[in-house]
Amino acid sequence: MLQTIQLQSRRPQTLFSIFQELEHVRKASLRDPALYIALLKYLVSDRRWAEATVVWHRLIALWLERDQRPPLDTPRNSDLDHEGLSLGVLILCRHIRRFDDAFHLVDKLGPRSFGPTSQTSDSTSSHADLNMNLINTLLRELRMVGRFEAVHLLWKVIGERYSVPRDKETLLQVLYAGNFGSIGGETDLNQGRLESLAISVAEQFSYMLRQRRKAKEAKMDHSLKMWDRQIEVSLRRPPRLPEEEFWDGMIAWQRARLIFLETMLGKHPGLMRLEALASPWIQLSQEQLNSPPFSLSPIHSHHIEFQDRSDPHEIPAYPPPVSLYPEINPDSDTFLAYIWLLGEHGLASQIPLAITWMRALNIVPSRRTLAFAFCFVEDMQNPLQHRYGLTTDYSKLSSWVESWLDKAAIPSEDQIAEARARILGRRSPKIFPGYG
Repeated sequence: MLQTIQLQSRRPQTLFSIFQELEHVRKASLRDPALYIALLKYLVSDRRWAEATVVWHRLIALWLERDQRPPLDTPRNSDLDHEGLSLGVLILCRHIRRFDDAFHLVDKLGPRSFGPTSQTSDSTSSHADLNMNLINTLLRELRMVGRFEAVHLLWKVIGERYSVPRDKETLLQVLYAGNFGSIGGETDLNQGRLESLAISVAEQFSYMLRQRRKAKEAKMDHSLKMWDRQIEVSLRRPPRLPEEEFWDGMIAWQRARLIFLETMLGKHPGLMRLEALASPWIQLSQEQLNSPPFSLSPIHSHHIEFQDRSDPHEIPAYPPPVSLYPEINPDSDTFLAYIWLLGEHGLASQIPLAITWMRALNIVPSRRTLAFAFCFVEDMQNPLQHRYGLTTDYSKLSSWVESWLDKAAIPSEDQIAEARARILGRRSPKIFPGYG
């Protein structure tokens, strides 16, 4: 049967007809979950959601029957089970639009799961252990349908609730959720201007922000019961801009940015040694990257603020003393999400420093990442600089990257134009808010 699916892989409608025929004529041959999952993959890839939903429900029934039979009757395949669950999350989010069921489907597998459960999650509670790939699938789907608050709420409890480590994909999703969840916010523009003024009034700005967050903290309940209420609200109501209640009292993009900085400078405090586009380039050793400079300058010299682990609403002047997320190893896509966040919220001046960090960590940027970086840095330049041939941050960044990478790694003009179109398209109200 699997060979038939492989031969008919380009004809999902024919495959579904074969499936229905065999289901009625040869039920005994349809006890292999691999058959259902293979068919699901082709139906989902062809966006045949109605048929995929039928197959998904049949797979749930098979799993439930299998869990009630002797273990040797139908051998389990953990990887196969996770693939089926991931497809189920896609169907529940994209077609059925039952985001709460998608969450409970995954949440039920966690060792510390609690709270309300759905029939869907009960039906699949014992056939697989939870892994990070499945959680990341859920986070990605929730972000793509605009449930940005739920992404951050899950980020906060992944380690405690599910006993699995976050990874670079998890960080990627929370960065995009914070970035896209903030676009168009009422206070977003004002906060972005305040951050640009933090260059000269960093301490005053930090004091004001601390007081504001403390006032909100007094009104917020971080108990387990409150988390359950928040996650249910964020999943059930129609998409809208995230409230600060869901982002630790902060605007979404600011919280996402701090998470990235906590990840990077907590794990590699030696990055504080670097200045943007440092030349001549001297590569730091691993020991230098993992230890803070002997004479730390305040983080405000880089116009960066931090959250202290003991009080998430205090902003100390130095990096966190320990790595908050040591298991995360960012890559070029992670930095692309961070660069997009900086450029979208008035902090494009920090993009050259982010590119410098990539070089220090031996992370080679993709041409797509560089294309987005070039677009944002070029847009922040004063037109008079171009008119009179003055050196710009864009020209400095371009020259510095060319001295580092081969010519083949530099984005073409077409790729830069494509990145610019993508940025402008994301700002259009016609584009659904979650798609990055």
